[in-house]
Amino acid sequence: MGDSLVRLHDYPRAYAALSQSLAACEQCGAERLASQNRMYLGYLDAAKGVPGGETMLRSGIAHAEERGYAWDVVNGRYLLGLLLEQLGLVSAAASELARCRDQAVAIGNRLIADDCEQVLARCRPASSVPA
Repeated sequence: MGDSLVRLHDYPRAYAALSQSLAACEQCGAERLASQNRMYLGYLDAAKGVPGGETMLRSGIAHAEERGYAWDVVNGRYLLGLLLEQLGLVSAAASELARCRDQAVAIGNRLIADDCEQVLARCRPASSVPA
């Protein structure tokens, strides 16, 4: 639900849903899903300028990488790419999103690969877009 609400740009409801999900995960010991929730919450916090949000997102990506959770890594990297774009760090966003797209294609995650392409198109200068 939180992922869907983020995709719909309904950030207040997404934050509430992800916070509830995180609490439930922590209560029942669902560590992997809790980490995913933290990545989303970190993204949402960082997008609002809350200190520590980007660190939480990057920690979640590192956590997923250490455990070999390829789909979680791709999802986290997509959120990081979005964040960097929102912060005006277009070159860094494009680099992150290109890396994420390639990883998504490699594991068969077409949804994230397509999402990356859409954001990458926004990151390209108008002069590089074919007429």
